[in-house]
Amino acid sequence: FFGVLLVGLDLTTYPAVVGEVTAGGPAAKAGLKVGDRITAVGGTPVVNWMELDEEAGKTGKGGLVDLTVVRAGGTRTVRLAVDADPGMGPLVEPLVGTVVPMYPASRAGIRTGDRVLAIDGKPVTRWVDLPVRIAAGKGKPSVFRIRRDGAILTLTITPKWDAAHGRALIGIEPKAPLAVTKRFGPFTCAKYAALEIGTVAAEIPKSLWLVVSGKAAFKDVMGGPILIARLGIAKAEQGLADLIHFIGLLNVQLLVVNLLPIPVLDGGMILLAVLEALRRRRFAYATYARLTNVGASLLIGLMLYTFFVDLRR
Repeated sequence: FFGVLLVGLDLTTYPAVVGEVTAGGPAAKAGLKVGDRITAVGGTPVVNWMELDEEAGKTGKGGLVDLTVVRAGGTRTVRLAVDADPGMGPLVEPLVGTVVPMYPASRAGIRTGDRVLAIDGKPVTRWVDLPVRIAAGKGKPSVFRIRRDGAILTLTITPKWDAAHGRALIGIEPKAPLAVTKRFGPFTCAKYAALEIGTVAAEIPKSLWLVVSGKAAFKDVMGGPILIARLGIAKAEQGLADLIHFIGLLNVQLLVVNLLPIPVLDGGMILLAVLEALRRRRFAYATYARLTNVGASLLIGLMLYTFFVDLRR
């Protein structure tokens, strides 16, 4: 993670044009509307949404910042209250940039570059329309009308419920029209690398909790060698930095899995060592042997199950 940040990230962004405004949010109260082009924040010119976020963030939460807005050929100034959620988002066209492997969209034949025109007969003009139209289908098969290389196609896609996001997903991400290379100093790289490790490490306990609490099926939060290979190929196609980052994700996840309290794994051995310390004597060799057999059987069974789940996907 440190190395990827040090080399620099190719970050995608969007023009500084307002595409959505949340009713009652700071942006709505400031008078911003869909279609407004923001050309400056606090007197500093901005071209894309990333620059807009960075300049507004310098004001600090709870502060006020002046935005220069172009609307209908005229220029005006609006004052925005800076908050964690400004209540607005960029104008994102319904153009598919990434198709997540083994998700409904991938299985249905959606490809990078497809433009979504309508879902179940209702037009889609902005990316923000997609989750609304998908949610309206209530998990049932939906008819997607898309444009690909000038041809109009119709595909039927059944969304997949994702407990982590709390909504139905089909597995696509938008295509951003702008790319900005951002580089960081070594101290900033170290900071964000550590934060990334913490974020990734927390995902496995969160996923396990979703399974235990009944909010997600075990097969929906896990993957085996086939899924890893598919995702690895997709990341490699996106670039070397994405592939290296993916390898980092796998390493951190293996670290966390290795610390689970299962005999054979280091986490299980640590747990046994703690129990021995509490009882002030070692377990018998036969006890270790039985626990090792149980742990090995669990791991082998889990590997076979994930392989079967991947094949079904």
